[in-house]
Amino acid sequence: MSRRGLELIKSFEGFRARAERLADGRWVVGHGHTLSAREGAEVSAADAELLLQYDLLPILNAIAERIALPLNQHQVDALASFGQAVGLERFLASEVLVWVNAGEPEDAARALIACDAPPLTPAPDPAARRRAAESALFRHDPGQEADLAALLNAPAPPPAPVPETPETPEERPAEPEDTPEPEANGARALAVAALLGETPAAALDETPEQTAEPEAEAEGEPEAAPEGRLTRPPKRLPS
Repeated sequence: MSRRGLELIKSFEGFRARAERLADGRWVVGHGHTLSAREGAEVSAADAELLLQYDLLPILNAIAERIALPLNQHQVDALASFGQAVGLERFLASEVLVWVNAGEPEDAARALIACDAPPLTPAPDPAARRRAAESALFRHDPGQEADLAALLNAPAPPPAPVPETPETPEERPAEPEDTPEPEANGARALAVAALLGETPAAALDETPEQTAEPEAEAEGEPEAAPEGRLTRPPKRLPS
């Protein structure tokens, strides 16, 4: 993490010499530090920066471990700032990381702009401005030093539609309706059902067996129609 990257994060997180309570009940101190913050805690500017560097360690480790492609320092700083703002779990699940690993830096920068997830702690500037600064830093020429003032004043356009991430369902061949859905889709359905207050069985009550029966009947001899039920006449052959 470069000095310029640290200054970017500090500019948006601000500095709290004394711990303040957040709306969710947690305490925050320094530059957005919540892990060990508690009521009455006080930190100096130097200690606040050390806490920030400590908070960035898991983000930087994730960048090193989860991204196989080479990154320049500006890109590392931008991704670290983004990860510190949204949290490690959301960072790892973000489309930004997907596009970086796909070797599409421009799409990754656009995904940064489109991500409106707010920082973990209240920041002096709206989240959209921070995403714009991170996107500008990610795109910056690696051979030139990034100007902090220019980054802070980077325009924040309205989020544009982000290109579909690689290997989306739209890009995969269409599957027959009677094919069981992948396990990941089943887990997503369970999660949606839980949010809607439904039982897990209600979200997955259409099983492959329910759709496979018509095919089995088609392979064998046609069954006799029950009494009172009309059967479809065979097609006439052309004369």
